[in-house]
Amino acid sequence: MSSLIRTRWAAIGAAIAVTLGAGGLGIANAALGSGERAVFVPITPCRVLDTRAGSAVATRQTPLGAGETYTQNAHGNNGLCSGIPTDATALSLNVTAINATVAGTYLTFWPTGAPLPDASSLNPVPGQPPTPNAVVTDVSTGGQFNIFNFSGTVNLLVDINGYYVDHNHDDRYYTKAEIDAAAAQDAAQDKWISIDPLVVHVGGGASAVVSSPIGLDLPGGRGASDPAPQFEFGFTVPPDQTVNAPMTVEILWSINESACTVNLRPNFSLITRRGSVSQFGNTMTASDLVPAAPNTTVRTTATVPAVGIGLAPGDGVLLGFYRASFGDSCNQPIRITGIRVVYT
Repeated sequence: MSSLIRTRWAAIGAAIAVTLGAGGLGIANAALGSGERAVFVPITPCRVLDTRAGSAVATRQTPLGAGETYTQNAHGNNGLCSGIPTDATALSLNVTAINATVAGTYLTFWPTGAPLPDASSLNPVPGQPPTPNAVVTDVSTGGQFNIFNFSGTVNLLVDINGYYVDHNHDDRYYTKAEIDAAAAQDAAQDKWISIDPLVVHVGGGASAVVSSPIGLDLPGGRGASDPAPQFEFGFTVPPDQTVNAPMTVEILWSINESACTVNLRPNFSLITRRGSVSQFGNTMTASDLVPAAPNTTVRTTATVPAVGIGLAPGDGVLLGFYRASFGDSCNQPIRITGIRVVYT
């Protein structure tokens, strides 16, 4: 059998007969918007049945008789077809009726084990030229389908040009429920604004140094009267921020020193909104003394609460941080390598 090419849809032709057993797949119902779907796998057409005497297909070489039901195997190797997989749930067929002897007969294809449906798949007429017709039929779990001939005798040529397998929702396809769940999870997750520590405004005289391109250095080893090294940065509250939800500032830093503590603290916050009075103050809260480990990244977090005028999309926010002298026993500078503002 030729190499398989998976495709989501299949154009089967102008004349199509879809046969379904009880609980059939509903293979070609474009009106449905949810639920299981079958995937069509086209193959190089192969002949699975030829009832003419002396044909190359030795499965059966006598015509179907009046009122006869013939059962054909499909899974695996049958006739001139090979490799039809056991998970094939339906077949796309080309069926040609030859030498029908009685007018008014009809042929019905349906899965073995299901009741005979009150429908016809083909309506052969005596003397008509051989004309292939497209038929789609489910198969049983054992890979079989039935063919019923109403009256007279008729020879059949049955070719398989593809099969259907259940949609297994692998990484190429997702159900609506899976997409909705993923969207809800994304909506619930935190979002953030990234601040480049190399472009923040620094203060505290000459006590803060930008060490490009690595990070922002805040020195230590100061007395209580020395200017505190500090930095400031601003941003605009994003349009998808929840109104009056607090924001969290995360500062990543490291120090080449141990057996000491660092006191990196929020200094002030300024929230401005068009048409409103600005909210200024030291309203941020943060953890106090953070133990330092040599050359290991540490994260200091501070919360920007929604006080006063609150926080809303479009607000301008200016935040300040400094390295306090009290409680800070480290002499080496801390190197700030990342700043982000987390919001919901």
